[in-house]
Amino acid sequence: MFKKNSFFDLMIMKLLKKNHWLDYLFLFFLLIGSLWQVAFLQATMKWDIMDITLPWNYFITECITNGELPMWNPFINGGFAQMGVNDTWNPITWLIGCFFGYDPIVIQFQYLGHLWLGGIGFYHLGKFFGWSRAICLVTASSFMLSGFMIGNAQHLGWVVGASWLPWLFLNYKKWEKTPSFFTAIILAVIAALMFLSSYPGIFIAFVYLLLCFFIFKIIQTWRQQDFIFLKKIIRSAFISGVTFLLLTSVAWVSMWRLSGMINRGESMSIESVLSGSLPWEAMTTFLFPFATTAGGLIWESDVTLINCYFGLIPFSFLVIYLFQSIFQKRKMEFQKVVSYLLVGILFFGIAMGNDLPLRYFIYEVLPLMDIFRLPSYFRIIGIFFFLIASGFVLDSFFYQKSQQYIYKPILAIAVLILGVSFWAKNKANVDGGTMVERNGKWELLADAQFFSNISTQGLLHFILLLIVVLGFFFLKKKSFQKGLLLAIVSVDLFFSVQLNVRATVVHDVNPKIVNEAFYKFSPKDYPIPPLDQPFKNLHRVANFDFVHLHVNLNHFHKIPTPNGGSPLHFKSTNEASQDDLYQKTIEYPLIFAAEEMSSNGILTESTIDTLSFQKLKITKFTPNQIDVETDFTQPMVLVYLQNYHPDWKVYVNGKEENPALCNKTFLSTSIPHGKNGIRFSFEPEIEKMTFYGWGVSWLVVVIGIFFLGFKNILNPRTP
Repeated sequence: MFKKNSFFDLMIMKLLKKNHWLDYLFLFFLLIGSLWQVAFLQATMKWDIMDITLPWNYFITECITNGELPMWNPFINGGFAQMGVNDTWNPITWLIGCFFGYDPIVIQFQYLGHLWLGGIGFYHLGKFFGWSRAICLVTASSFMLSGFMIGNAQHLGWVVGASWLPWLFLNYKKWEKTPSFFTAIILAVIAALMFLSSYPGIFIAFVYLLLCFFIFKIIQTWRQQDFIFLKKIIRSAFISGVTFLLLTSVAWVSMWRLSGMINRGESMSIESVLSGSLPWEAMTTFLFPFATTAGGLIWESDVTLINCYFGLIPFSFLVIYLFQSIFQKRKMEFQKVVSYLLVGILFFGIAMGNDLPLRYFIYEVLPLMDIFRLPSYFRIIGIFFFLIASGFVLDSFFYQKSQQYIYKPILAIAVLILGVSFWAKNKANVDGGTMVERNGKWELLADAQFFSNISTQGLLHFILLLIVVLGFFFLKKKSFQKGLLLAIVSVDLFFSVQLNVRATVVHDVNPKIVNEAFYKFSPKDYPIPPLDQPFKNLHRVANFDFVHLHVNLNHFHKIPTPNGGSPLHFKSTNEASQDDLYQKTIEYPLIFAAEEMSSNGILTESTIDTLSFQKLKITKFTPNQIDVETDFTQPMVLVYLQNYHPDWKVYVNGKEENPALCNKTFLSTSIPHGKNGIRFSFEPEIEKMTFYGWGVSWLVVVIGIFFLGFKNILNPRTP
C-alpha cells in the first residue's frame, strides 16, 4: 500500500486524467473491424511489405539476435551495405525484433499498430486545437483509415512516416508555443523516430514545411520586439536540432558515405523524379476510391498511388463550408481553415508532378528533392492538412446555436452524388458487350467496372448522407448529432476500406500457413554456404520453399545470392552487369581462385581453378565476415563474390591486406601457396564509432525524458 498522494498515486491519477483510453479503444476497434482480414489473420498482406520490408527487417533483427551489427547484407544482389538505409537504425524495428522476432504475422501487426499510432496522434492534435471529443475521433478515424494508408499498405515505410505526421506536427506546435528544454527534446525524439522509420522523402518534405513555419514565427516575434522569447526559441531550436542529429547520427553518416556508391545517392533526372506522379483524375477518389480497383492501370497510374480518400463527412462539410463562405462572413476559424486548406492544396499540387510545375520547381530549388521518385507520396501531407481544415469546420459547426439548417446542403450533396451514381451505372452499360468470360465466370471489362464501382459507392454515400440529413433534422441535442456523425463516419470508413482491401492490402492466403513454412525453412544461425555449385544457383526462387513469399527469400535461408529485389544497387554492380562481367563471374562459386588477374582487375578466365572448392573450406560465415582455409600448390588470386566497398578488410594469416577490386565489382586478394587462413571482414570503423554514440544518445535521452516526465507529473507547472 502506498501513502495517500504518494508519487505513484499522483502518477496514476495523472495518467488516467490525461489519457482518453475509451477513445483509444474506439479507434482500436474501428481499426481491427475495418481491417479484420489483417487483424484476425484471415489474409496475408502483399507486395513490397512482404517482398522487401519483411526480408530487410528480418535481416536486421537476426543480426542483432546473433550478436552482429546490421552493416553488410550478403543475402541480396551480391551484397549490399545495409547500414546505409535509414530504417536499419530504427529503434522500433530493433525492439520488435528483439521481443517478437520478424515474420509475416508480426509485420502485419506492425502495420496495424502504426495505423493506430497515427490515429491516436491525430486525436491528440485535435485536442490541442480545442476540438470536441467527437470531432477529434471523426478526424482521427479518417486519417487512420485514409486512402493513403489503405492504398499504400504495401509501402510500410510510407505508412510509418504518415503515422508520425500528427505527432511531429503536434509536438512542433507545442514547442513553438512553449519552447522549453523538455519540449525541444520531445520534438527531436519524434522527428528522429519519423526519420529512422519512414521513407525519407516524406520526412524531408515535412521538415521543409516546419522550417517555413519556424521562419514565419521568428519574423513575427521580431516584429513584436519580443526579444526574450526570440532568444528562448532560438536556443531551444538549437537544442532540438543537436539532439535530433545525435539520435540519427549513424543513419546520416552511413547514408552520406554510401551515397556516392549507389544508383539512388545522387541527383536523378527530372523524368525519373516525376515517375509515379498523382494524376489529376485521382481527385475523384475524394469521393469514389472504389473506382481505382477496376483492374489494370487507372489513368495510366499504379493503383497503389492514387487513393486520396479522407472520408465522406470531412469532405462534404469542408465543401459546404467553403461554398457558404462565398455568401456569408465567417469568424476567426475561417483564416485557419483556409490556411491549412492552402497548405494541403500545395502538397497535392506537388504530388501532381506531371500535370503541375510545383514538383519540378522544388526539384530545381530545394536540396535533396532531386533524389526521390514517386511524387504521389506528397498526397499524404495534403490529406493531413485537409483533415485539419475539416476538423476546424466540423468543430465550428457544433458551436453554432442551431445545426438543423445544415440538412439542406447535405441533402443537396446527397442528391448530386445520387445523380453521379445513376450516370455511372448507365455509363457502365452492363450487357454482353461489356463483359468477358474468365475462368468460366463473366466479369466486367475494366472500363465498365470502373463506372460500376463509382455507381456502387455513390449509392452507399447517398444512403449515409440521407441518414445524416434525417438525423440532423429530427435530433435536437448536439450530443446525439455528434454521436450520429461519428457512427456514419465509422460505417463510411469501414466500407471504403473493405471495398479496396483486396486490391491494395491483402491476398486471400492464410498467414498461419505462410508462417509455418517461414519457420520451417529459416535457420536460427548462419549456415556455411556451399562452394561446390555456382553462386548464381544459390538464389532461391519464388515459392521454392515458402508460401506466398516471392522475393528476397535468401534473407530467410541466410544464404548469399547474386540476385534480389531492391530499389538500391551499387554503381559498380550495374557497370559490371553492363559489361556482362557480373553474369560471367557468378557462374563460379561464392569463393574461388584463379592464377592471374590483369592490372585493371579483370580475371583471366582461362586460369580459373574450377576445382577450387576441393582446396577451400569455409570455417565461419556471418553477414560481416567469412573465414576460409586454403591449400593451393601455387600462389593464387582468391575471389570472394561480394560487392566491393572500401570498408572491406582482408587478413591473410592474420596480416591485414588491402582487398583488390575484381571484375569491376567483387573482392579479391593474393594468397601464397600452401595452407593459409584467410578472413574477409567488413569493418566500417566510422559507422561503428557513430553507432556507439547513437546508442548512448538514445539511452541518455530516454532516461532524461523518463525523469523529466515524472517531474512534470509531480509538478504540472514545471515546464
